[in-house]
Amino acid sequence: MARRAQPGRVGGRVLVLGLALLAGAPAFAQAPAAIPISSAAILELRFVDLPPALAEQIRQRLRHALNLEGYKVVDEKRSQTQLREEGAPPGCLVGPCLARVARGLKVERVVVGGVRGQGSSYDYTLTLLETGGGSLLAQVNQRCDVCSFKDLEEAIGRAAAQLHKQALVYLSTRSQLKVSSTPPGADVLVDDLLIGQTPLSHVATPGLHSLEVAFRGRGGQKQEIALAPGKTRIVHVDLGRFAPPVVASEPAPRRIPRWLIWTTLGAGAALCGAGAGLWAIDGRETSDPRYLHDTRSAGVALVSVGASTLATSALLYFLDLPSRRRPLANGPSASRRAALSGGVDAR
Repeated sequence: MARRAQPGRVGGRVLVLGLALLAGAPAFAQAPAAIPISSAAILELRFVDLPPALAEQIRQRLRHALNLEGYKVVDEKRSQTQLREEGAPPGCLVGPCLARVARGLKVERVVVGGVRGQGSSYDYTLTLLETGGGSLLAQVNQRCDVCSFKDLEEAIGRAAAQLHKQALVYLSTRSQLKVSSTPPGADVLVDDLLIGQTPLSHVATPGLHSLEVAFRGRGGQKQEIALAPGKTRIVHVDLGRFAPPVVASEPAPRRIPRWLIWTTLGAGAALCGAGAGLWAIDGRETSDPRYLHDTRSAGVALVSVGASTLATSALLYFLDLPSRRRPLANGPSASRRAALSGGVDAR
């Protein structure tokens, strides 16, 4: 049977713990604030000479290990799907193109790496990059000799923890700069070097830097900022008067799905064919010469329904013609013309 704790002892312990926390409060208050961990995307993992089942287990173990370290993780399949939908450059794993990845996935860090199998031994590499400027935050490159599948999974989990620790050490000597603007999509230049577009997060060296946030060809704001090691500097710029004009676009006509037109056309033709067949055999002898086919009414009904379905298909086709001809008659849409005429440079 469980023993009840004595109220006096419990109260004494709580009192001692409270005094200890109060005594340590100044020390906690003076400690530098840790750079917050946000989200990370597993951008690409390459596997060589590994069974597909093991590769999937490693993906899951890496995602779980990053979650334990405090990251909100976007897995590899979801990352690739979202990047294709956003039109981000394919094969972007390092460098300034990661700014497009950051906007598409809404993450501040990405993980790339791979595992190569050699018999019962495995070489694995994991790299953690920041998306603001593509800086390398941490990297683990190790070998697991004579490992079972379970040993390899545990090694990947430890490698993810090492990535996190290395990143904390690196970031403690660097500064994190977060830049946003109203409206978003402005170019961000640090020391006259383009690092991406707003909103973004960038790891920089501590000290004085020039920061320019502007829309290309329209102007913006430039200022000097001081960055402290291990700290995050947040800058928001209002660029309303420099923003490119918004061209109002006419709503595009809703297109009728092509499959619906073809389905109704096929169904109508099939019904008419079946009805005509029944009509044709009306009055003919059956397999028993004593009886004749009486299928005229059913044939007439099927032909009538089929004709109505064919008419519906034709109506849908003609209703959809304006939406199909409009791009050819009027040229690019208003939103497309605005994107081609200037404003934010799409990279």
